[in-house]
Amino acid sequence: MVRLFPTTALLVLVAACSQEQPPAAREEADASPAARKQAAPPDPVRYTSLDDCPLVRAVPEEAGFFERECAGEGGWRLRHVASDLRENLTLIAPDGSEHDLGLVALAQGAFNSLGDKIEWRGSEERGRFVPRALIMRQQVMENPDPAKAERSYLIAVRLVPRACVLARVIPGAMQNERAREVADRQEVCLSGN
Repeated sequence: MVRLFPTTALLVLVAACSQEQPPAAREEADASPAARKQAAPPDPVRYTSLDDCPLVRAVPEEAGFFERECAGEGGWRLRHVASDLRENLTLIAPDGSEHDLGLVALAQGAFNSLGDKIEWRGSEERGRFVPRALIMRQQVMENPDPAKAERSYLIAVRLVPRACVLARVIPGAMQNERAREVADRQEVCLSGN
């Protein structure tokens, strides 16, 4: 028994003097301040599918008219309306006020359609998601020749203090990132909106 004590004491002493850090501590210590900042979680984002919105009204013989309405995020609701191959979105704020985004006018009256997903951008406050902006895709038939492709714009929308379109981001490199930058930082609405 006497021989076990010195062996045990030696193992405890070696373990206590070891400079080895646990793996999690090593990773944190190895990360530079810039790497730690990059690893910070981005602002929360939520998505709503327009295809999942229940149909409220439809009159197919009237230029394919339909109206869908569904819950968005943070108490906001979405009213998606289509007629004559043109689509629009009205935002209904938590207080019940309605904000028509005028997407048909934004497309200059051209045939257009909305993408399926709405990206809500916001923050977590007291355990709740609070949206401050959204982004949607708008496909626009700018050329009357049906053989020509539609152009795919991203529409950045501010929600507070009053909902309005901030920008129509043209297709190109880093289009998603540019739309997110506008939605997160720009405050001035497009004129007439």
